[in-house]
Amino acid sequence: MATGTILLPLLAASPDPTNPPGVLFSTAGRPYLAFDTTTDELCLWTFDVPVSYASAPVFNVIYSCAVASGTFQPSVEVMGVADAADLDTDAWDTANAATATTVPGTIGLQDTISWALTNDGSPSALAANGYAALRLRRDVSGDTAAGDVYIWAASMQYTTS
Repeated sequence: MATGTILLPLLAASPDPTNPPGVLFSTAGRPYLAFDTTTDELCLWTFDVPVSYASAPVFNVIYSCAVASGTFQPSVEVMGVADAADLDTDAWDTANAATATTVPGTIGLQDTISWALTNDGSPSALAANGYAALRLRRDVSGDTAAGDVYIWAASMQYTTS
């Protein structure tokens, strides 16, 4: 078995209507998402699960921080909808929290966090040719990062069939 990757472009993320992260651009013009230090903020990606998908989804984010202090612990909620099932649902599986990770000791340096999405969908698990929604959250009660956290890239890896 091999590994497949689904790239999740930052500008393709739908902002949460109530608490979205900011969309900012570097001095070089590259986009990144800014997650606040005091409010839980979320964004969402939807996609068709590839026909090669078999199992074992892992979420990856490349991030940096505005302040070099504390830990960062993002989470992802997954919703899978099987072929011929009702898409007009809002049934998220239990959140998959990353292990709290000490942020880089220098402001602006990047780090990567990867974690398994063991709660992989509700009302049904992620499945090849199905619909998927992933909701990334910074839960400010779950981490101690002292300032904003910036997400520079996101992807989901999986085992192929």
